Amino acid sequence: MHTIELTYANDIPYHPGRRPADAPDSLTRTARSLSPRMTRLLEWMAMGGVLSPGQLGIALRNLQYYAKAGLISRIPRMDLEPVFDADYQAFYCLGDVGEKIIQSRWPVAPLSGYLNYSPSRIAHDIYTNEVVLRLAKLFIQNSWSVFWAGTNAAEIRAGSEQWVEPDALLIVKKDSVVKSFAVEYHNEQGKTQRANEKVRRYSRVFSAANLWMPFWEVESFPVVLAVFRDDAVGRGYQSAAREMSSNNVTFLCKSIRAFDAGANGNIESWINAASGQRESIL
Repeated sequence: MHTIELTYANDIPYHPGRRPADAPDSLTRTARSLSPRMTRLLEWMAMGGVLSPGQLGIALRNLQYYAKAGLISRIPRMDLEPVFDADYQAFYCLGDVGEKIIQSRWPVAPLSGYLNYSPSRIAHDIYTNEVVLRLAKLFIQNSWSVFWAGTNAAEIRAGSEQWVEPDALLIVKKDSVVKSFAVEYHNEQGKTQRANEKVRRYSRVFSAANLWMPFWEVESFPVVLAVFRDDAVGRGYQSAAREMSSNNVTFLCKSIRAFDAGANGNIESWINAASGQRESIL
């Protein structure tokens, strides 16, 4: 599985020197001249699909410059219902040049197509990435290294059949300890079917260790972190997890409202869907 390490350091050393004169084409020249910060930007977009300037930690004027170069593309303005204490004035995805660079470097296809997606699909991925990045900050602040696989990279298939497709997979490491989390974000309202299906799918994958252990490169099955806008989804996870008494997969639930720092949310403590008890993810 292809992952990238999530880091928020802005002091990455970079000494570009002279551009190579023997680069065969403009795309290769552009790819070779990317700074570490620009490379990180493309990798985050390839994993998360669509992000805001605030999520990227890059000034809007710099993003506009990258967009002119075709590295990224700005998505036409759309109004999102405020869920986080975040500034969503603009959204960016990979541009044609950026997508080609990632395709030449990665073994997995980057997320793309956002210029043609519906506002609801874009909103789903924006909120998913907000959850991922805030979880990453929590772990980094507690001295964990964080590695991120987007939905394309984390998808498990057997032949042509898709077994499970997490919205994201996070692998965190500290000393000799390794933990992994499959992130599932739900923006549906008043429905439990998708939650029930997720419980069924993860439980099925758990029984196929020959698939998930070598692909996700972890020894213990990931804890599933279910984040939702409507509490009905959480109840769906609870009922499905409790019905499967022999289920060995841990499902932890949390409302997306807890991720709003303005609401003093606690994103360390989650509710176990099966037991109803609180558990820390640290």
